[in-house]
Amino acid sequence: MPDTDTSASGFGPFSCTRNQSLTGTLRFVLESTDGALNGTMNVDGESQLSPGNCPPDTYNTGRFGFGLKSGSVTGSRENTAGTGRFQENTTTTTPPGAGMFAWDYTFTGRFDGDDQISGALVIVRTGTWRNADGSYASISYGTITPQVTLRKQ
Repeated sequence: MPDTDTSASGFGPFSCTRNQSLTGTLRFVLESTDGALNGTMNVDGESQLSPGNCPPDTYNTGRFGFGLKSGSVTGSRENTAGTGRFQENTTTTTPPGAGMFAWDYTFTGRFDGDDQISGALVIVRTGTWRNADGSYASISYGTITPQVTLRKQ
């Protein structure tokens, strides 16, 4: 997913695009598959960053995990929906500062027979970064929509 980083007002014009390669697992736990659906979803993933045209510093390279412990699943067999949000605060020494990163997940799909669900998972990542002195420095964002198939286990 291309991930765009843009500087905040007052910090000079700056914009760059780094790349993220995402891998992971989406799981649904459904209480019932007859009638209205009710259940949970979770995501367990890993991101590999490469700097693209951004400076090759710690913020723009490396691996990190991401996920969702407990989102909700609702809908019907014909219109299955899942949503969830994970948010974390982080600090780094290089570059010095702190940020808040949020991952929003939205799944839409439908049952294909009795043993699988096919659809799309929209993942939106937003980060707000502050310098070590607390001043607002940048916001980064990226969206990816992989097609997924969940199979009954």
